[in-house]
Parts: sequence; C-alpha cells; structure tokens
Amino acid sequence: MCVGVHVDDAYRDAVLDALYTNDQRVVAPSVGFDARRVLVHALRARRIAAAWAALVLAVWLTGCLLTNLLVLALFPGCALLAACGRAARSRRGSGAVLRWAGRITFGLGLYLVAYVALADPAQSTYGSDPYGYGYGYYDDSALLPWDAWDARHGWIALGCLAATACCVLLRQHHLDRVLRRDLAPEVFADPARDPAEHVTSPRLQWIGERIRREQHAPLILYDMADPFCGMGTLQEAWTLTVELRPASGARAPTPFDPGEPFSNGWLIDHIKTQVAALRHPVLRGSSETAGVRLDRLRHMEIDECVFLPVEGLLSRDQTPHGRDVFEEHRRAAVEESGEARRHFLRVRVGAWREEVVTTVFVRAHTQGGIVTLEIVSYVLNPLRTDFHTADRAARLPGPVGLPSRIGRALVRTPAVAGSALADVWRTFAWFLLTAFNGGGRRPPQGPAVSVRELGAERYASMFQELDAGRYIATIRERVVHAVRLALLERDWDTSELDARAAFLRDSGVRAERLRLPDPVPGVSVGHGDLPRRKPA
Repeated sequence: MCVGVHVDDAYRDAVLDALYTNDQRVVAPSVGFDARRVLVHALRARRIAAAWAALVLAVWLTGCLLTNLLVLALFPGCALLAACGRAARSRRGSGAVLRWAGRITFGLGLYLVAYVALADPAQSTYGSDPYGYGYGYYDDSALLPWDAWDARHGWIALGCLAATACCVLLRQHHLDRVLRRDLAPEVFADPARDPAEHVTSPRLQWIGERIRREQHAPLILYDMADPFCGMGTLQEAWTLTVELRPASGARAPTPFDPGEPFSNGWLIDHIKTQVAALRHPVLRGSSETAGVRLDRLRHMEIDECVFLPVEGLLSRDQTPHGRDVFEEHRRAAVEESGEARRHFLRVRVGAWREEVVTTVFVRAHTQGGIVTLEIVSYVLNPLRTDFHTADRAARLPGPVGLPSRIGRALVRTPAVAGSALADVWRTFAWFLLTAFNGGGRRPPQGPAVSVRELGAERYASMFQELDAGRYIATIRERVVHAVRLALLERDWDTSELDARAAFLRDSGVRAERLRLPDPVPGVSVGHGDLPRRKPA
C-alpha cells in the first residue's frame, strides 16, 4: 500500500482525503496493515510530486516568456491529461477521442516547431518580390495574435520540450530509487530508518495518535450507512432463530432456571471454545501430521468486539478507548442485545500473506425462550496487481536500461505540462483546505471509506475464492455445531436447529446455482456450455 501511494496519484489523493483532509472521520478498522504508515508515505509522495510539478511548471513558464510557440504543445497536453482521468480510463468513448486527438495535434505541433527551428531564414519569401512584378506576397503574420516566428523561437520550444523530458526521466529515476531503497523490506521494517517518518507536524501527530488508537481497537465506531466498513465484500448474512423446547424424555427446563444458566455470555463462550478447536488438526495423536499442516486455520484469530454508533460525540477526542472502557461496553452489550450497540464474536483468518482476509462475525442472544444466531461473513480481496508489479520491478537485481527509460519519458512528456499545472493547483488547494479546516473542530463522523478497500482488486483469483469459501463454511458449521452442543448440554431439543440450518445451507446453494440453457431437440448440453459465474 505504501508503494501504491507512490505509483498511483489517484490512490494517493484518496488516502489523503480519507485519513488527513477529513480528520473528523474515525478511521476504519485496519486489517493487516498500519494506516498511519500509509498516510505518512502518501504525504511524502505528494511532496515529491508537488516538487517535480513545480520544476516542470517553471520550465514551461520560462519557455512561454521567451516564445509563445509552446502553445502548440500545451493544448494537446491538456487533452491527453483529460484522457488519462478517472472517468476516461476505458479505451472507448470520450477517453479514446481525447487521447487520439491529443496525440495527433501534439504530433502536428511538434512537426511545426521542428519546421520553424530548422527552416532557413534566407529561403523565406514573405514580404519579398522574387519575380520583379513590383509587389510582394501578403504578410499574413499581421493577422496572427503573436509575432512572426523564427528559428530562435523553434529552438527555444524544442529545448523546453527536451528539458521537460529530462524532468520526467529524472522523476522516474527518483521514484525507482525511493521504491528500491526507502521501501526496501529491511528499511521499511525499522520506522527509524524510514525517511517518511522524519517529517512531522502538529496536525500529523494529532491524526497519527488517533489512527493508532482507533484502527485496531475492539471498540469499533461505525457509520450507519456502512457498519462493517474496512472488512471487505459481504459474502453471507445468516439469521437463525430456534425456539427452546425440552428434549424428549427430559424435564421441562426454563431459560431462566438458576440451575441451568443459559445467558448470552455463556453461549458466546461456548461458541468461542468450539471454534478455537479448529486450530488443531484432526489427527491429534500424530505429531508428524500436525507438523506438516500449513492450513491457515492454525493461525485463526478469535476475539470480541463491540460496535458503537459515532452519533452523539462532540469531538473525535471523546471517542472511547482503553481496555477498561471496552470491558464495560462488552459486559453491557453481551446481555442487552441492543440495536445501536452490538457485540460480536470476531473470527478472522488471514491468508495469502494477509492479503485475503476472511472475517466472520457471530452474534448470539436469547429472548422470550428463543435463541437467535447471527452470522455475517466478509472477505477482503488482495491488493491491486499494479502495486505488486511496481514492487517486484523495484526488487529486480539491476535497474531498467537507459533506452527504456528514455522511451518511457518521451511517451509521458506530452501530458506532463498539464499534469504539472493540475498537481500544483491541487496541492495549493489541499494546503488551504487542511490549514483552515481541521484540528478536530468538526463533529466526528464514522468511517466512510477504507484505504485498504480502495487499494483492493475487484475480484480474487479462483484459488483465493475457494480458500475464503472454505474458511467461511468451516467456521459457520462449527458455530452451528457449538450451539447444538450447548442446547444438548442443557437438555433442549435440537431438531428445529438442524432443520433450519439445513434449510439455510440449501437456500445458499440454490441462490448460487446456475440456470441451464433450455434444451434443444437433438443437441446435448455439456459442461462447456454452462455460463461462467463471475467471481464473488
């Protein structure tokens, strides 16, 4: 993710907007990463981008003061910049039109600049009478809003474009150096050696302290629009209700019998004990088998969390934190089964180097002789492929060759002037926005976006989907089995629980089942004719 803020300007701006600009928003839970480290690298990436943009803008301002011939390259560059926007990433529609229009007009402008620079002044016939008829050609430069161009203007324009290409080349070299040295694993592991940690400000310190306090806290402050922000994509949401009936041949206990405790806390502890047994292999007597097991369920994390609404707080400094405060909320939320404050048993499995995170939230409560079980599962997809590609390219044994660097710089040169102007303007506007609107003076709000979700792929691979589905199914079955054992332990009937659980399983299968095409007489339908399912 720290690599991503350096290679993708849109992702960098989204990180700064979520964590730094909107300082009234509580940070979303950080699953497997430190949001503060991502923020400081995003700030450093913006400083670097603003410095290079200011250098390019200075080159172009100097060139425009010496000659107005650069206007022929500025407008095509703005068209190419618009084509590279977020709304025009596809190769069809307005993005393709702007892209090709910018390329063609930039090529024509470059040809005209080169023609002016290489033209021989002695061959010019404007205002002369080469045939001796007593009159000269009409000088059309008087109709133009600028003076007549000569070779000096052409060479100044070519020199400005060459300087711009050198700036692009040097910036790419600097980016490769940052990725190769400053973001190396041995340097990144030690925050004291990280250059991004050396630049601090009072605002950054204030925001950083609150990010550290909120991102891994068991008290989760949420926004009503998206309570599970930061957990990924919703996979399943189960609600299972079972009426407590005495088993056949057993006496008729009551849920409030003091000799037979059946509270919410007791049921949650029972589920936690049974789910924790998934860490152990089936063959416990074989140490050889247990030693070679690499299943991620061995490192499954089980804890409890309480969701609290952020409404009602006057400032972000008032957000509750601390172990004692959490225990107070947990004890009250477990038994009250309220609407706004909710207690969950959180089971988390981090796979594929903590990039595919499966989280299952379990809530159990009893009311009026009915046991209600809620199971909600989320999957966080892996990070974007271009982030990994940039990180792997920076770890190559040798740097990229100079011809390849020059080629990439020449390709990016046409749009760099417009992008430099946009970067300088965005940086100035962002500085004004953060300088006069922040510091915890606004009412707090819940998290609206997660920087981890913004940097995630839209789909996971088939292997990753299979793993996440297996984790969800395994945890879900173990939770249902734990509730069944709890009912049997207290002499309650479990037939209704088994029937409802089977119905929910079948309903889930039917919801994902594919519809076969209508059979055609004389034609058999094989597996190759089935429609492919989109990744979840």
